[in-house]
Amino acid sequence: MKAIKKHTDTSVWIQLSEKIKDADETKKREANELQEEIYMILGTKDLKVTIPKNSKALNSFRQSVH
Repeated sequence: MKAIKKHTDTSVWIQLSEKIKDADETKKREANELQEEIYMILGTKDLKVTIPKNSKALNSFRQSVH
């Protein structure tokens, strides 16, 4: 990947990496919240629930929470 000269400043990359890190943490937290909601409804944690990253259920949950 070639870097564009005007965006090679270290502070830009630090800000960008922080934004990406925040977005990843938010996704993980929201997926965990959805899993906890499912566990509360089912009443058990014996069942493994896997939620795809681009799940409609996860997107719907995000919209209802925000």
